[in-house]
Amino acid sequence: MKLKLLFLFLILSISLVSAGQSFEIDFEKSPSYLIDIQEGDRIEFELNNSLHTVIVENVNENKALLAIFTFIGTTNNQPFYSDVNKDKFIKLDLDKNDKPDLYIIYNSSNKTVVTLRLQLPVLKNKDVEILPQSNFKKTNYLTYLLYLSIPIILLILVLFYINSKIKSKEKPSEEQNTIEEKQENKEQ
Repeated sequence: MKLKLLFLFLILSISLVSAGQSFEIDFEKSPSYLIDIQEGDRIEFELNNSLHTVIVENVNENKALLAIFTFIGTTNNQPFYSDVNKDKFIKLDLDKNDKPDLYIIYNSSNKTVVTLRLQLPVLKNKDVEILPQSNFKKTNYLTYLLYLSIPIILLILVLFYINSKIKSKEKPSEEQNTIEEKQENKEQ
């Protein structure tokens, strides 16, 4: 009996102490990856001819703590830690030229899983023409509201006019009453 309990305990402890998964991504195949990842899992990628790793240290419902190891295999393998959430993302500048080489963007999370987007910066396409802002039509909702309110006001005025005409036909005016009274007096 004791042997069975010990065996059951070992099986349960092995499943609870499982190592995190490792995800390898290749930015030569795609410039952007959306990954669901759990605490302890890692994302490995090569960028600027070096290997880099992002490990999810902690996941909450609104944020995740990441440990980022850059240039693995060199003498300096100290990670830096950073939170990501809906208001904060990470820009990695690996070659120290003041231009980001990779964005790590928080998408969503629950208590155990965070969804991260790892994305290369978008490069300018020489075939795409960037138009100045003046070429775009600006939407003015106040103008739309004015255009919409004019027919509504006219419709209301027409309805009031029709209503007043209907009421005037139903009620004889005071002048008609006095005329009818005079005719009745003459007949008497």
